Amino acid sequence: MRFITFRTLEARNFLSFGDKPATINLYPGVNAITGTNLDKEDSKNGAGKSSITEILYYCLYGSTLREISKDHVQNSLTQKRCDVSLEFTVNANNTSDTYKIVRMLNPTKCKLSKNGQDITRSTLAKTNALIQEIIHTPATVFQNSVIMAVNNALPFMALPKTDKRKFIESVLGLEVFTAMVLKVRDDYSIAKKDYEIAYNKLEQVQKELSFNEEQLSNYEATKADRLNKLQDKKQKLEKDIQTLLDKLSSFQVTPDSLITLTTQLTASRSKVEEYQDNLAELQPTLHKIQAEVNSEKKQINQLKTNKDNCPTCNRDYSEEHVQHAQDLIANHESNIVLYTNKEVKLQQAITLLQESIKKANTEQLEIENQKSAANNQTTEINNCNLSINHLRGNLTETQDEITVVNKEHNNDLKGRVATLKQTVTDSEAKVNKLNNELNIFETVKFVISEEGIKSYIVKKILKVLNSRLAYYLKKLEANCLCQFNEFFDEEIIDENSQQKSYFNFSGGERKRIDLACLFAFADIRRLQGDVNFSTVFYDELLDSSLDDRGVLLTLRVLRERFQENNESCYIITHRGPEVLTKAEHVIKVTKQNGISTVLS
Repeated sequence: MRFITFRTLEARNFLSFGDKPATINLYPGVNAITGTNLDKEDSKNGAGKSSITEILYYCLYGSTLREISKDHVQNSLTQKRCDVSLEFTVNANNTSDTYKIVRMLNPTKCKLSKNGQDITRSTLAKTNALIQEIIHTPATVFQNSVIMAVNNALPFMALPKTDKRKFIESVLGLEVFTAMVLKVRDDYSIAKKDYEIAYNKLEQVQKELSFNEEQLSNYEATKADRLNKLQDKKQKLEKDIQTLLDKLSSFQVTPDSLITLTTQLTASRSKVEEYQDNLAELQPTLHKIQAEVNSEKKQINQLKTNKDNCPTCNRDYSEEHVQHAQDLIANHESNIVLYTNKEVKLQQAITLLQESIKKANTEQLEIENQKSAANNQTTEINNCNLSINHLRGNLTETQDEITVVNKEHNNDLKGRVATLKQTVTDSEAKVNKLNNELNIFETVKFVISEEGIKSYIVKKILKVLNSRLAYYLKKLEANCLCQFNEFFDEEIIDENSQQKSYFNFSGGERKRIDLACLFAFADIRRLQGDVNFSTVFYDELLDSSLDDRGVLLTLRVLRERFQENNESCYIITHRGPEVLTKAEHVIKVTKQNGISTVLS
């Protein structure tokens, strides 16, 4: 058993305490804490009585019971560094060690010493963990078994079911099962995580294998399709080449025939040019003769028009002149006949040349058509030869590509498929192994669960717990009987044997149930050999709900606990002589000008 005795509390600039250190020496027995607020007339509230429990709680847990912000923990009037300290002894295994905790704000620090030697850890968190290892009491249990505050902590019966379970497990020393459950859960979570990772990896590898197998299948199908297409292409190229060769054999034009046509076309063009030159020479002569004829005719017309008189003097011609004009007309008419004969012969020559030119042009056009046809065939022959050469090149490339495709083998993909198959086999084996481990953890979880061995142990302890609870309910004259089952569900029976809820009772009745639970749990902790504290604090628990009879009965129980178990207590109260006169020691807290001081 570990017995913790609180010796001294000290505070400076903490909450309402000022720069002058407030020292509280804790004494054995049933003690009281009372106070007066001189800043408010006839007031006992706000003096700083509850701050004494805050000092104790803050030293042990680094926070306040009332969840006060750290910015408001430091005294706002003094604005000086805040520090609190607790000195206590731990008796265990026939040894006694004295510890001292000193906590400071601005900056936040915590110092821990053992028998005068500093054992502070490297970080605040590690020092806090060491303190909890020493006192071995969670904050929730401490609030419900060492400090009972009407305004700061819910009574056990009013706690949520989860908090009730945690508290009772701590009281009954069953934290080991919780720790085991947490450990198994952690191991199970780790194993499950490993399983999920392995399973996900297996699924991933299986998908990858399926994908690669599909890729390999697609590759082989693509290869076969490529070969089929290449074979079809090869056959088509061979067919197209043969078609062009057949077409070449049908052409009749030769280079010699093309030369002959070219020679003929040149000769024909020369002949046409010669005829056209001759025609060009005859045309002017024809025009000249026609002009001479027109001139002769004009002169004849003039002579005939003026045959009787002179156009100048308007005198009549003589016979000699008339005969001369007739002779001139006859001479002009003779010239016209000569010119006309020449014109006829010249016109016949021109007509013959024009017919010769037309015939030569016809021959030239025929030769040009023959040559054009020959040129077209020559072009087509050249195109066929080019196409044949191109197709033969494509055919050669196609045959080479067929050879290359036949030699292609995707060894990387095949090797990857083989590797993935082995990986799938290995992953399946790992998944099966992890699944077996999960099944084992599931079994272990059941063994240490509420329905397992823990339930068996709880049933044994509950007999003692329910017995002590009934004892204190009777001592406090509570008009009910309360029992817990192995699942920590309570059953409350009133004096009429009717089952009731905790909240069916009045405030005073609930207070007696709360105190009975508190005392019973403290006894179980003592019997379990876990941790016992020298002093318990009751903050206004006797003021708000209990009547005088209830206060008297509670004080009797507290006195009995001190005498039998050496469990001291401090009662923070507004009550008068009914409490103070029965206290071995009284701490008086006075508040003036906003600063609380302690008188012992």
